[in-house]
Amino acid sequence: MSTRCSGDDDDGEAERCRELVKKSFELAAKLCFGDVLGPLKKLGFWIYGKQALNLSKWYDELLEKILKEHEERDGTDTTAEAMQWTIAELLNHPDAFKVRQEIESVIGRTRLVEETDIPSLPYLQAVVKETLRLYPPAPVTTRECRQNCRIKGFDIPEKTAVSINLYAIMRDPDAWDNPENFARKGRRGCPGSMLAFAVMNTVIAAMVQCFDWNVNGDKIDTQPGPGMSMSMVHPLLCQPVVHFNPFAA
Repeated sequence: MSTRCSGDDDDGEAERCRELVKKSFELAAKLCFGDVLGPLKKLGFWIYGKQALNLSKWYDELLEKILKEHEERDGTDTTAEAMQWTIAELLNHPDAFKVRQEIESVIGRTRLVEETDIPSLPYLQAVVKETLRLYPPAPVTTRECRQNCRIKGFDIPEKTAVSINLYAIMRDPDAWDNPENFARKGRRGCPGSMLAFAVMNTVIAAMVQCFDWNVNGDKIDTQPGPGMSMSMVHPLLCQPVVHFNPFAA
């Protein structure tokens, strides 16, 4: 985990970071000098203790900012990865590109698809839901037991934190027919539906509506990679070719 800042940032963050580092070295030198005072070595902490606490507070504020930025970026990354999986599955299943037929039959070829159009595009929604089922953005999540319960013969006390393997659940043959297949029909549920309807449907619709996608080879490798988010082992590489330019219509 890290952060970057430059000298021309608007809020002066770079200057504050430089000042923080400078003061840290100055204070460290003063505190180290106290070590040579023998029995009076604690004098350094008595004199400079307030400065040390202030520096600690500034470091806490910087760390909090970094953590917040990473949380926001992770949210964006998982959405981008989910859209990558959707395009990959569409390219591996050319028949699924009737998403474009649905878009053109509903919207025509005069404008770009909009969020308000999504309720009229059920096949598009099914494609996105199926992608989220096969490749949940967060394959493992945690929950807290609200009451004492028993799972697979194990007693789980109330308020115990438990990990839930969404990836395994979404591919469980006891819960799904042909769970490994990318099925675009039927009423399959998935975690993250709010994410799908908020962002993915509109973006995927625009990508299908406006571009053809050229890839090397006949089949895209959809093997998931390691990590806390569902990324591809081999990131999707494809070349967009304009199919429809809504701004020229």
